[in-house]
Amino acid sequence: MTNEFDYIKSIIEGKINGGIINKNDAGIYKVSYTFPNLKRITVRGTDAVDITHKLIAKRDIQLSEAKKIKVSSMRFDKIAIMWYETEIDGRDLAKDNRKNYKSILNKHILPRFGLRNIEEIENHELQNYLNELGKKSGKSHVSKVKNCLTNIFQFAYQNRLIVFNPAIKLKLPKCKEFTSPNKERVTNDELLLALKASKNDLQMKIIIEMLFLYGIRDVELVKLRWENINFKEKYIHIKESKYTNAINTKNKEKTRRYLPLPNTLAKDLRTLKESRPSSTGNDIIFIKKESKKPMTTNALCGYFKTLHRDMEILNGAKMFNNKIIEYTGVRHFTPYAFRHGVSSRMDALEFNDYYTQSFIGHAPQSVKDKHYTKLNFETELRPVYNRYMEIAEKELIDYLKQV
Repeated sequence: MTNEFDYIKSIIEGKINGGIINKNDAGIYKVSYTFPNLKRITVRGTDAVDITHKLIAKRDIQLSEAKKIKVSSMRFDKIAIMWYETEIDGRDLAKDNRKNYKSILNKHILPRFGLRNIEEIENHELQNYLNELGKKSGKSHVSKVKNCLTNIFQFAYQNRLIVFNPAIKLKLPKCKEFTSPNKERVTNDELLLALKASKNDLQMKIIIEMLFLYGIRDVELVKLRWENINFKEKYIHIKESKYTNAINTKNKEKTRRYLPLPNTLAKDLRTLKESRPSSTGNDIIFIKKESKKPMTTNALCGYFKTLHRDMEILNGAKMFNNKIIEYTGVRHFTPYAFRHGVSSRMDALEFNDYYTQSFIGHAPQSVKDKHYTKLNFETELRPVYNRYMEIAEKELIDYLKQV
């Protein structure tokens, strides 16, 4: 510091003595000086010593600010957000995928590592975090967090923000065995209770019947139109599906998934349609009760909450002022829970996997399974499906007789 001070002071004194720098009327010198790799600094002082002190002090402040900026730019949260905006939000990914990545970032990764300098984060910290997460979360969830961390650090490494990727050898830990109660198969008692609770609500009764018979997804259910129901040829045409490549084509507008329409369901659908005399083929089948607008997946979720409340009351829940004050423990299952029953019945019939996948709209699991996309519904699929539907409809009728 002393050598630097004397060096700068000698330069200032030389300029003052040489008349290069002059005083103003108040006897103050104005001096500008540029340190290596820094912005030009301007100070005012009474002599060379005063000016040199002020130049070095301003230089130190500028170095401190530069260091702060560098540290801030290396913060994990800023790089993680940069990765999300570039690799996730900036690509043509499905809305649900982008939402899942954002949720993992905001709920898990950023709260844990967000304010850290990315260069300081080590492999054992990341692995310990995954190990902790595995003790309370399922394998699928932990795997998503692991992949997200790996991709963020790989992004930082490829952009030369870090010289080593600490996430390159992360291992998926042993995770908690976890099954959402909302996705567990609907039991016989629950199905019977649901049918009883929807006895006076034809629309909900039909929804339960379709879920039971087809294991149809909620998004497929709410988008069904009357034109998708062929009463004459006895089939349902599902045009919109979550996995378009599981059905025959990648074009959502041309998907073809035909399912047989049993007499029990056809009768109830006819009754529902006749109750809406102004309905047309293009109209949505399932509508909101109060507004009469098309049903949405969120509205269907609320519809099921009402169903669960009615099931509780039917099951003997204690009420006060029309509010349940003591529940009986009825499980709040979701529409998804019915899918397991469909696949189980098909497994009992020893169906090949591709028949089950085509029926419930699963993506093919192998190249061999993909051949079902070329099968004709009437000649090849319907005979197989009818075997299943005969048993499923008989089981449904047995439940309806008990309502």
